[in-house]
Amino acid sequence: MFGFWNLFLALRTHHWCKNLLVFLPLLAAHRFADHDVVVHSLAAFFAFCFSASAVYLMNDLLDREADQAHAIKRFRPLAAGTLPVNTAIAVAILLEIAGLALAACVNAQLLLALLAYLFLNTLYSLWLKKMLIMDAVVLTFFYTLRILAGGVATEIWISPWLIAFSNFFFLGLALLKRFCELRSAAGSISPRRGYLPDDKLPVFVFGSCCSILSVLVLVLYVNAPEAKELYRFPERLWLLSLLMLYWNCRVWVLANRGNVNEDPIVFAFQDRASLVTGAAILAVLLVSA
Repeated sequence: MFGFWNLFLALRTHHWCKNLLVFLPLLAAHRFADHDVVVHSLAAFFAFCFSASAVYLMNDLLDREADQAHAIKRFRPLAAGTLPVNTAIAVAILLEIAGLALAACVNAQLLLALLAYLFLNTLYSLWLKKMLIMDAVVLTFFYTLRILAGGVATEIWISPWLIAFSNFFFLGLALLKRFCELRSAAGSISPRRGYLPDDKLPVFVFGSCCSILSVLVLVLYVNAPEAKELYRFPERLWLLSLLMLYWNCRVWVLANRGNVNEDPIVFAFQDRASLVTGAAILAVLLVSA
């Protein structure tokens, strides 16, 4: 039982919340009642969940020595030695097969999207994560790729507005993640990263600017013809920009105080104010539709 719990921790299932992005095309297109669309979105969700956990296992294997010197990451099962390496490799392979098989059952496009995700994750783990800023750009693409995967799985066209918003918003979050890591590193930076302790200020500036730019994209979308075609009351969408502006500003202030952990997505799902803001955003979308 203890060994199973260590394996469960290594899979980092709490990060599966990131894969909820595959449902965004379904929500944006207002296809909630389409049975096939919902089923394909669920298949894409679990395909990415299985593959993501496999990637986490392989990343932990590659980072095991560096994690052992980290104040927090040294407690991860592989770094702490509570999960055998052979077990981690075997489970990672099984999860990869399960994820790819599930994607193939939906369509070839989703399979290609998942293969691209796995290929880029391999490059990221071996090389790209060491590159200054480029690592954040790649992390941004991983988030956007989930949205694109949801689109190809359901054959829903992805609006350029959604892609633009996603790129700025998730680049801001990726840089926020790096800022939090730099702030908590206390002068000890992993050799597998391309950042120095003095990089906190530029990372903060670049990341917060990207977050604000995502709100600007949202403001421009409210006035675009696409919003008027999709929503009966597009003027109510102005509330979205205020809610997103509030959340982005708040999370950056909290990060500067050291109150955000190293993954802002997980923080958002554990933070009461973030959950209330998310609920308010859904409510605005519903009353605008």
